[in-house]
Amino acid sequence: MGRGIGTSISLVEISTIAHATENLEKVVSVIKNLVPKELLGELEKNMEVLSMEGHYGNPLTRITVRFKGRGAREVARYIFSRLEKSDFETIIYTIDRRFDGKGRVFIRLSKQDAYLGKLRLYEREDVIRVMLTLPGVRRSENVERILRQIRGE
Repeated sequence: MGRGIGTSISLVEISTIAHATENLEKVVSVIKNLVPKELLGELEKNMEVLSMEGHYGNPLTRITVRFKGRGAREVARYIFSRLEKSDFETIIYTIDRRFDGKGRVFIRLSKQDAYLGKLRLYEREDVIRVMLTLPGVRRSENVERILRQIRGE
């Protein structure tokens, strides 16, 4: 697979849920902490805000933003370069659970830590979901190589 980082990521989707007890602006700032400053304008243009109802009838707001092409590559690079080495290695070690075999990689980050400006892998509730689309990639070994390349390793 001779493609470089320039052609390996076509889409990054970032999403999270704001509960009724949370300040929506603060939750949006959490997503902004995952995006390089030069792409914040694109974030504002591409943000989707959807009101919905939780399992028990509680009001929820889903916030989703998608970056394509060069923007996707820059956001992916920004996220992966800010992760602690141990979190990045956990992603690599668990890549078979995170990669769907159809070109999509899923990671979950701590919403609380992101609000404080730190990116940390988190597998419980109240997370930021990040999905990367790697068109044409069907094997987890190739995903590992691409993620290491994104991170600059």
